[in-house]
Amino acid sequence: MDFMDPFYKPYADELKPYVIDLEKEGIEGVKGKLIFMFLKDRKGGYGSESEHFLLRSIDPPFGRLDSEHQQYFLSQDGILIKNIVGYNKTILPPWIDVETHYIFFDVNLEDKSKINLTIDRNDVVTNDKLNNLKTKIEKIIIDHIEKIFLQKHLVTDERGKNYFIGDFFCEISAATIDDVSDLLLERMKKVIPFRCSVNGNIKYLRYNELKDRRKYFYLIENGGKELRSNTSWNMEKAIEKAYPEDLILYISNGYLEVFLQKFRREYQIIVTNKELGFSFDKYLLVSSAEKRHKKEEEYGFTFEGDYKDCFGTLTLATGTIAPNINHPFMRLVNKNIEKIEGKDKKDHDIFIGELLAMYVLGYLNSLKEIQRTQKLLLDFYVEKGILTKEEVEMYVLTEKDFCPYDMGDDFLK
Repeated sequence: MDFMDPFYKPYADELKPYVIDLEKEGIEGVKGKLIFMFLKDRKGGYGSESEHFLLRSIDPPFGRLDSEHQQYFLSQDGILIKNIVGYNKTILPPWIDVETHYIFFDVNLEDKSKINLTIDRNDVVTNDKLNNLKTKIEKIIIDHIEKIFLQKHLVTDERGKNYFIGDFFCEISAATIDDVSDLLLERMKKVIPFRCSVNGNIKYLRYNELKDRRKYFYLIENGGKELRSNTSWNMEKAIEKAYPEDLILYISNGYLEVFLQKFRREYQIIVTNKELGFSFDKYLLVSSAEKRHKKEEEYGFTFEGDYKDCFGTLTLATGTIAPNINHPFMRLVNKNIEKIEGKDKKDHDIFIGELLAMYVLGYLNSLKEIQRTQKLLLDFYVEKGILTKEEVEMYVLTEKDFCPYDMGDDFLK
């Protein structure tokens, strides 16, 4: 383990290197080894977590890119080529991050596999020779990745395999969608298990088990143009309540979304079941920015859909409740904004802020807590002569003022 930081060498038995002997792979003139550095899981298989380390360690015990811990060695006719770390300079395919801490190679090129070098022989020349070599090595790497992912004893269960694959791609690849080769995608379709909730039970489904339902895939990712301003949490809850039968919900797990997106050519996170008859406007309450009220000093947005009479809905983007500008209480608030000045205005803004921040872990606080906070604002309006005590009851928020999928189990307690 010469590539390990000396401080970590006592823990070398927690590492589980996967070694590819390139001389045995049938490329004439390519000798040496390429290593994927994994961790030993609890059953001795290839994993992303051991007793002391995580594959996603910020300060990994091996592979630092400095003069003392070099991890890439490329030679030609036995002479070391020094400047091979950088975009398109290594013999690795473009979807592998040249700064990953988890891949090592020591390779010598001879005969027909030799590539062109600069005059000082310290750098490679990017041309067809290099690209053809990279293509051959990419196929070998993909063969071995597939072998690792398919052999049951290498990754001991589906849950472990799912996380291991996600960690693997997250750590070795900085690729954009366009960098992922068609060859890699075709081979990974067979082996990547996507973690899904099927009618409430966790199952691991591969691409071929999902592709036949592709016309029922829907984007539930926050920030997508199709969803305007709502949250994936809220959408999951809305869809689960609307379509409880035959529901498959894909559960996000790191870098695997890139592959799912590439397979689909469209979406990263999916929900699918038989004929949804789905309409986003039924659940997405906050309208597009263009429909926001023209007066920027006013609170709220124009709501749409079945719940357009709600006071507000949670939005993960801001971590608050997005209020409905047309709800009676918000009309009361906005109607009287200009009447409140000085220190009163500062107090008023605090009351509003507290009311719109009533959420814990993606669900609304209890209705009683929301009403308790709202009462401070309503009492403020009585004090300032905006409301009478008799009128207060008209504006107290109740269960019907909130979207069902924003409510946790304790909402009415």
